[in-house]
Amino acid sequence: MKTLYLDCFSGLSGNMFLAAMIELGVDFEFLKSELSKLHLDDEFVLELSKVNKNGIACHYLDVILKKEEHLHAHHHHGEEECCHHHAHDHAHHHGAESSCDDQHHHNGESSCGGAYHHEKDCCCGHRHDYDQEGCDGGHLHAHHQEGCCDDQHDHDHSHQHHHRNLYDIHKIIEESDLSLRVQELAKSIFGFVARAESRVHGKPLSEVHFHEVGAIDSIVDIVGAAICIDALGIEKIMASSIATGTGFVNCAHGLMPLPAPATVEILKEAAIPFYSAEVKGELLTPTGAAILAAFVSEYNKMPAGLIRAIGYGAGRRNHAIPNVVRACLLDEDAAAKGNRSQLPLPEGSNQVMEIRFQIDDMTGEELGFFMELAMTEGAKDCYFQPIYMKKNRPATEVVLLVETADLNRFSHMIFKHTSTLGFRYLIWPRQEMKRQSFESNLAGEPYRVKIAEWQDVQKISYEYEDIKRIAIAQNKTLQEIINEISFSVFESIQQQAESGQIAGQEQEK
Repeated sequence: MKTLYLDCFSGLSGNMFLAAMIELGVDFEFLKSELSKLHLDDEFVLELSKVNKNGIACHYLDVILKKEEHLHAHHHHGEEECCHHHAHDHAHHHGAESSCDDQHHHNGESSCGGAYHHEKDCCCGHRHDYDQEGCDGGHLHAHHQEGCCDDQHDHDHSHQHHHRNLYDIHKIIEESDLSLRVQELAKSIFGFVARAESRVHGKPLSEVHFHEVGAIDSIVDIVGAAICIDALGIEKIMASSIATGTGFVNCAHGLMPLPAPATVEILKEAAIPFYSAEVKGELLTPTGAAILAAFVSEYNKMPAGLIRAIGYGAGRRNHAIPNVVRACLLDEDAAAKGNRSQLPLPEGSNQVMEIRFQIDDMTGEELGFFMELAMTEGAKDCYFQPIYMKKNRPATEVVLLVETADLNRFSHMIFKHTSTLGFRYLIWPRQEMKRQSFESNLAGEPYRVKIAEWQDVQKISYEYEDIKRIAIAQNKTLQEIINEISFSVFESIQQQAESGQIAGQEQEK
């Protein structure tokens, strides 16, 4: 099963998710072309950049809204975005800090760039820079007749107010050229955000609006997430417990606690397990929470599987912990089969099952008996390794090599004749030399010869028990017997090989 595991030790936001999916294999140009099917190319552009978070190389995805240049008569600067409750509302950065209140300090500039660089949502679904105290222009909220959060500006410029409700957003998605599956996934995510906003503001869904700026931002993140999941062919999505930040975020509504109200509503509705990380600022955004709510079927540790790809999606801020989400693409079926490769086995290869377990309460005699029994019952090999377990207790690791078809038979033997309560097993691809054996004799004493071949490589060995028997009978050393038979063995091999008498594949010991 193709499983996506999201390790959210630093929370999650929409653009972090998209960047991680790109690292997992979604082509950036493909993502842009699919988003073009929304017919909104005149409203935004995507920028993908390489960044480094605490030594981890990763990607950062930025959504740049084009129309802000036309909505504002002046230019802005600063690292972070502001919290807008209208398409034009903004706050200004003072020094290295950000603020989301509506007090402006003008020197001919303001804090946000002319083309807005949006990253995350904040407060009640508003978008903002990841895990920071400032937030940007896009958001979703309910409107009163006079507007839910008017701002006091020291500007003498005016702007148009454009709102889109959930019906409008659905219409944009449904009238796109995207596949029906992508459309339904996207609408499912939007549903969680809209319902959360409705509960926070105490308004019906019909009165929950997206501003023109915020709606485009949200559409890119949410529809992009649906596109990525569909493109990767993911069958199951799991996640860790989700980290959330601490503190407050300053928005036009005033100081909002973290996690943001809309985020908390989504956590509640979808029963998402979370914990408060020791990071000041917002880690989990409403869009990130909605993506989890719509996609994740289980919150747990990473399942057993073979990791096929790893992707890191970055947030903008830097913290003591890496400001990234880690996404792992797993093959759970391969783990169940124990197969470490999906490649076809090369000629001459086969498979062998390795069984391992640890014992700290059996005697040497008991372990020896089990080894003899296992070899008698057809194990290809059995060996012991001394190990130290918890509390520095000396113990023994038992390793068996068996045929893959013999798992049940050896399971019964292990549980019956050892004290272990369980064991691990893997199926390993194995390359081995072709082995044959034949018999010869020395002064009337028979002995067995083993031949191993691989392409132009040939190895010859003699059965130890036969050499020992002849040495004892003739009162000679083992080496003397080996030297005597070596002169004739190659000639015998050649003669018997030509007559087709070499036979009997020898089982691996």
